[in-house]
Amino acid sequence: VSDFWQIAARLSEERRILPLASRGIVARVSPESIVYDAETTYGGSGGPVLNSEGAVVAVNSAIIPEYGGANFGAPAAELRRLLEPVLLGAGDAPAHRGRGPARRGSHR
Repeated sequence: VSDFWQIAARLSEERRILPLASRGIVARVSPESIVYDAETTYGGSGGPVLNSEGAVVAVNSAIIPEYGGANFGAPAAELRRLLEPVLLGAGDAPAHRGRGPARRGSHR
């Protein structure tokens, strides 16, 4: 495993991140969330959570400031699933899957 700071420096040089980064321990992984203790602050929601290879594995979504070590990220795989229809221009939201295409102006 590469050194965290080497990875951060490389990603900064590639202009993929700003030179502000922290590291932490992953406490729990589920399809719905990733819980970790990497330092996250107010305003950090929407920021990427990277693995040691620099790949986005989650997006910062919430913190519990009263309890250090309780930061939550939305897993990248779940975000991709939710955004897939929009990115592909399908015009169908995930809630409509299995019920046929959503039609504008129709009421079912």
